[in-house]
Amino acid sequence: MKLFLLKPLGLAIALGFTPIAFAQTELISHAQIAQWLADDPAIQRIQANKRGLLAEAEQTAHSGYEWTATYERQEREYEQPELAGMDKSREWNVELERSLRLPGKGAASRRQADALRSLADASEQAGLRSAIGELINHYLDALHASASRALLERELVFARTNLRAVEHRVKAGDAPALDVRLAAAESQALERELNAVHQEAMNRWTAFHIRYPAASLPPFARVIIDGKKQQASTMDKTQGNPLSLDAPALTAIPEPQPLAGELAEWQERLLNNQPELQQANASVNAASAAADKARLDRIPDPSLAVFSGRESFGEESIVGVRLSMPIPGSQRSQAMRQRYAEESIARADKEILHRSLRAETENRYHQTNSEFQRWQLARQMADNLGENARLLQKAYRLGEQDLQGLLLGQQQHARAALAEVESRVAALRSHYQLRLAAGELNPFTAESPVSSTAVTTTQLTETSVGSLQ
Repeated sequence: MKLFLLKPLGLAIALGFTPIAFAQTELISHAQIAQWLADDPAIQRIQANKRGLLAEAEQTAHSGYEWTATYERQEREYEQPELAGMDKSREWNVELERSLRLPGKGAASRRQADALRSLADASEQAGLRSAIGELINHYLDALHASASRALLERELVFARTNLRAVEHRVKAGDAPALDVRLAAAESQALERELNAVHQEAMNRWTAFHIRYPAASLPPFARVIIDGKKQQASTMDKTQGNPLSLDAPALTAIPEPQPLAGELAEWQERLLNNQPELQQANASVNAASAAADKARLDRIPDPSLAVFSGRESFGEESIVGVRLSMPIPGSQRSQAMRQRYAEESIARADKEILHRSLRAETENRYHQTNSEFQRWQLARQMADNLGENARLLQKAYRLGEQDLQGLLLGQQQHARAALAEVESRVAALRSHYQLRLAAGELNPFTAESPVSSTAVTTTQLTETSVGSLQ
């Protein structure tokens, strides 16, 4: 994307090139996260998934055996001569039958149920982290688009002011007529770029607002969602300087901070707070319990039945007990081998995950430091090119520099300013994703579970969005 930038002639340049003072606050607070995600469909899905796993655990903990009730009624007709002509014998039989779980199988089932409960908790935490990470990414993307829009809006103000100054110099015979066309092309190109970036910001904030309707949006986001544009002719009445429009959009993205702590410390924190590892442990425990139960299931459970009945015109009363047991086949041994194979797979998957997470945590730590360093370089470059543009403008006013050289210097500054915002967002994204992976930024705990009423509006009075407003 080619950018054309021009600073106003004969005016103070400090407003345009002075580094921005960023807020030293959190990008998003615990209270905001809890409120914004309270009614998110992703949270509802996480809760439903946990309820399903807990229900499965309860089913597994119990034997699953039920009483079977049987009622039989029959009529018997006798053919003996001495009974000829008598009514038919009306007879009935009632039976209750139930399988009996052999010792050891219940303990294996309860172990499997405990593993499923642990899996439910770990899956909930993994889902919550994913939802929080998605929220942070959407928010950063929207802020990035707003900041880029604000930069282009500011530069358009300067370009239009410069165009008027160049027109004045051309009329005075102090500059060639070609300079007017070049300055006009600057404004036109900036307007085109600003239109595209404005649409991008509108798309980002609209998608964010629809996805998270409970979110408290900053005022500049409301302006963008409503489809309004700032007037590029806004001026500072006290000094006559063009204002840095949408300044809150530029300062809403806080300044990244360096990581505190060494690699070993972060590795320990990251590995000890990984829901994926907790899920893998639960899966291994569940597979182990299932294998033990399959081993015990090689001996089938017997069934016990009690029954009672009346026969022979009510002259015979029957009460009895029946014990039965299936004859086991080879399929039970095959099922046991399958379960032990699944346990081996679960253990191997856990080891693969542990090794990959060790590498991922180390890479994530180094990437966060690298993103921070790249942002520092981008900020230094933007500051240096801003000073260079200031000197070029001074030289242009003194007649020591032509307009094309000034335009080139200011284009370089514009690209550097946009690159600084992009690097700032990338550094913040990496920083917050690292903290999230270390178990931070999660407001949903056992004491404060996921709930649509977990956070009230009064709890948001000290949030960073409130400070933006």
